[in-house]
Amino acid sequence: MKTISRLTVVAALATLAGTATADDIFVAGASGNIYRADASATFDLFVQTSQEVTSITFIDDVLYAGTTAGNVMQYELATGALVGSFNVLEPITALTAAGTDLFVGTESDKIIKYDMTTGTQIGSLQHINDVNALTAHNGNIIIGGIDTFVYSMPQSMSQPQLLTVCGGQVTCAAATGDTLLLGTLQGRVYSVNSNTGTYYNIFNMANVQHGIDIVNGEALTTGAGTDLVTFNVSSGAQTGTIAAPEAAMTISVLDLCEADWNGDGSLDIFDYVEYGNSYSSNEPRADLDHNGSLNVFDYIAFGNLYAAGCK
Repeated sequence: MKTISRLTVVAALATLAGTATADDIFVAGASGNIYRADASATFDLFVQTSQEVTSITFIDDVLYAGTTAGNVMQYELATGALVGSFNVLEPITALTAAGTDLFVGTESDKIIKYDMTTGTQIGSLQHINDVNALTAHNGNIIIGGIDTFVYSMPQSMSQPQLLTVCGGQVTCAAATGDTLLLGTLQGRVYSVNSNTGTYYNIFNMANVQHGIDIVNGEALTTGAGTDLVTFNVSSGAQTGTIAAPEAAMTISVLDLCEADWNGDGSLDIFDYVEYGNSYSSNEPRADLDHNGSLNVFDYIAFGNLYAAGCK
């Protein structure tokens, strides 16, 4: 398996040019420093890990950072305090979370599952191909690698099934609705059906995708230099940029409350009003079912998000 040196950027719902949000951005680099930015994109040091961080994910109010030393470090989001850690005995290449379960990808292409309510290992699988990207979606774990193969595995950890063969070397993945986005070393993002693997589109982004995720109906990925860029999930058109403190190599999004449409930290009638304004203005993020058009089903999707509440 080929290992990729990484810098991790975790964007919480996107603090990007032209996009307002009440959530935060986390950036981690090879130095082991993890930085946190508020909605004004002002970065402050969140924590010093003293290890090279390769991947970040979240479960409840805890940030999980995987490192090249094989450690999974656990930090309280509110304070940055280290609240736990464990070692998987080899470098970590990817992390993802589904509910309270943590999935860890390793350099030898293992996928290990932990129940973080108890901190115990509850599953392990030796994958037959590279594990450079993991993302949880619709009860499955999507597995991608720079050998171009992409698999879908039930969260129960039964045998992965081949989903598609990507046209590029997969470094990262993110999913929304029935759309799976695959970032590659070749600077192309492949959009495929997350259930069937059927191709939707290919976006030429001109820069290597070391990370990708979904932000308010748009995609967030790495751009030139230290820039992060957002683009439309359906068309690939770029919609915004933000300068990170270091060149970004991995991106993950902490979606605290998508229904809090005006970003004021609470759910109320004003979120419905703001969603209606976004819908009327044909904003890409209002396309909540990600089918490329705005219709009554997007309103239904927003109602479902509102009813589900916030984490």
